[in-house]
Amino acid sequence: MHARHFVYCGLILALTLAASPKPTPTPKPQTLRAFVALMLDQAPVNYSNMRGARKSGEVYQIVYNTLPKFAPSCNRCTITNEFAWTGHAENWSLQQRWNAPKMTPAQVQAYLTAQLTPILKGYTLKKSGSADYPTLAWRNGATGLWVSVETFNGGFEPRIGHDLEKPVHVLKSPTVADLQALRNAVANFISLGIGPASNNFLSLRGTGKKDILGDMTYALNVSFGSSLTDCAVNDGSNNSIGISDFSPKWTMQCQTVPMVGTKEQIQPLIHDAMAAALPGGFSVTTGKYLGIDDYRWDNTSTQVAADIDSFAGFTLPNGLVAFGVGIIHFLPAPAATSSP
Repeated sequence: MHARHFVYCGLILALTLAASPKPTPTPKPQTLRAFVALMLDQAPVNYSNMRGARKSGEVYQIVYNTLPKFAPSCNRCTITNEFAWTGHAENWSLQQRWNAPKMTPAQVQAYLTAQLTPILKGYTLKKSGSADYPTLAWRNGATGLWVSVETFNGGFEPRIGHDLEKPVHVLKSPTVADLQALRNAVANFISLGIGPASNNFLSLRGTGKKDILGDMTYALNVSFGSSLTDCAVNDGSNNSIGISDFSPKWTMQCQTVPMVGTKEQIQPLIHDAMAAALPGGFSVTTGKYLGIDDYRWDNTSTQVAADIDSFAGFTLPNGLVAFGVGIIHFLPAPAATSSP
């Protein structure tokens, strides 16, 4: 059983929480059922009894580690305060990854249903996502409590949450000034990045470090303002993972800060700002050459391209959007991967 690590140390967690405010007594978490039941008891107090140091923060949420004393029973659990915005209630949740490498997708879904249905009376179940790897979400509208379980190849991740009746933190829709700042940042990204692209962004590179594939990633020694985040220059010139049609390149990329809105509202602004800032010599790329980008412009004489993609917002909650903007310098393909 992939949940067996709770058998030995569940009693520690139950005893630690025994003096904490909770609606009802709970069993020791030897199974997913017991684990979720115990965490549902702590959800109404927003996991204040378990909350440790702040781990990370973004414009729409703050993530906390659990206190060290809970590590034996809630290994790598995180607690998240997700803010409110239009159509989205502020909530607190606790989540943890569970591994199930020997279970088929059907077995995982059957296990989740068998474990959680008995303790979620009065909750409404909704499935979303793919048939093999859906997200199962149980919600109790009367209490604001919910359990969402995302399934994936090799396991699942339960998230136990509580919606606040009155939000404390509210993320508002972007103002005219916010949108103007985003437009200016994208234009500045193009203006400062296009020239150095042909020299692999050498003049813009700051400190470098290897990523998980062994390729070098460099911080930028310039800033485009708070509207663009996670900016870096990536050395993609080495075929680290042996791709058969490898295309060596250097890339400078940023992500737009998450904003309340839709793709249709925000992306045209980014598109127009980028298109207006590009110098002469760039043409719109379409068809199969567009690849996975939403938009792309190429200058074939310099082998430099600029692009926009939606992947930065792929994992954002509904109602928020973010985009990736990039400038790419393509290098000559190695002989082994060159087209005949």
